[in-house]
Amino acid sequence: MKPVVFFSINKGLFLWNGHHGFLVDYLFGDHVAVWSDLPDSTRRRMLFREHTLLFTHSHPDHYSRRHLREYLELYDFGVYGAGIPESNLSPGECGFGESLLELPGFQVYIL
Repeated sequence: MKPVVFFSINKGLFLWNGHHGFLVDYLFGDHVAVWSDLPDSTRRRMLFREHTLLFTHSHPDHYSRRHLREYLELYDFGVYGAGIPESNLSPGECGFGESLLELPGFQVYIL
């Protein structure tokens, strides 16, 4: 199966390889003045199954503690993000200040 990429508003990405998916900056905060709120359809997609959650940073246009806690009440799954208190994944060093996060069917390089 070819990988599927779904682009949400506010730069969020959902990647799916047929067996595992991960969400990047997908759970963002509501009521951020210059951004749209998290749509119900996006929220429902997030709650549909277990995914690894990745956050590039903790600004509310990329990360919502409320939505993340809602997700973690349903699933005990991997979370990674700089400055994200719920982060429970540790990437390995791969040289030159880069890190590698190994996920089922994916390799994520962190610069």
